[in-house]
Amino acid sequence: MRSWRMPVVVLVAVVAAGTLAGCQSGTSHGTHKSKKSRSRSMSHYGSSGSSTGRSTAQPAASTASASASGAPCRATQLSGSAHGAGSGAAVVVLRNTGTSACTMYGFPGVDLNGEDGTVSAGRSTLAPATVRVAAGGTASFTLHYKPNATGGSGVTFTTLSVTPPDTTAQLTVPLTVNLGAGETSDPVTVDPVMSA
Repeated sequence: MRSWRMPVVVLVAVVAAGTLAGCQSGTSHGTHKSKKSRSRSMSHYGSSGSSTGRSTAQPAASTASASASGAPCRATQLSGSAHGAGSGAAVVVLRNTGTSACTMYGFPGVDLNGEDGTVSAGRSTLAPATVRVAAGGTASFTLHYKPNATGGSGVTFTTLSVTPPDTTAQLTVPLTVNLGAGETSDPVTVDPVMSA
């Protein structure tokens, strides 16, 4: 009787050990698969973004064009100023305050901000070109809007939040723009960045 029980106990122990090993290897495989899925999902979305959804959604060719000429200009190395360029237009100048050259290609993301809210600018139909900005140099873009001609106080925006192309951080540029009340749905557009 004793000799019959011993092999059964050994056999049960061997089966239990094999089952545990199988579970552990299945868990390990599941973890590996999970990491692989996470990696694929992150690469699907890419590494760039934009608060407005406009400045970084460039075609792959535009990103490649900018990288071939140097690193993208970032908000931390830029200062901005703006001045009127006739009725319904303003030129925004971006100065490279960094110590090395950078590049811009495409459309900046631009939000007009004021006490009454925010309006995001769309893109014009102009074609972009790569702009190399030397240390201390400048680039610019034009903002187009329909000025207030209603005779009323309208809606006033006092700053622009500008996201340079192919980046995600913004810089603030002072600019007063007055749109007619109820006309804030009229297109506000930006041209691509160009050499200043």
